[in-house]
Amino acid sequence: MDTIGRWKVNRIFASLGFKLWLPFALGGAIALIVLGYMVVLNYGRERDVAADQQRQAAKVAADRLTFYTTDLTVFMRNTARSVQLLMGNTPTQQDLLLTVLDSREDLYSLILIGADGIERIRLVRGYPPSAVGAYMGDSPAFRQVMAGPGNQD
Repeated sequence: MDTIGRWKVNRIFASLGFKLWLPFALGGAIALIVLGYMVVLNYGRERDVAADQQRQAAKVAADRLTFYTTDLTVFMRNTARSVQLLMGNTPTQQDLLLTVLDSREDLYSLILIGADGIERIRLVRGYPPSAVGAYMGDSPAFRQVMAGPGNQD
């Protein structure tokens, strides 16, 4: 019986089907292992590329924002100097501020406050000039301007 059992086992392993199935199964297993390794490597690379693209986009956005705020600061300083040259001439100051408001799409409103903290002119895009006379001397922005550049709280 023992020789018959061995003969059956030898016959099974010696068959053509098993001889073809074994290399196919080994090749498939190796291909799955290589594919898994490639997926893991590709995921890491894709994550790094996406992170680099996000960093670059954030830097571009920060640079644009820095340029915009610098440009707006210089523009508003020049406007303030122009308004100071027209001291006491409220209609001309109002015309200048209306021109500024019309020329800059990014501005919604402009308020001219005198050195005493009293609101002189208030302009809002799309509305007529509103009543003035409110006291703005307690606002942090007014105090910061009155302290001068470099003396920010």
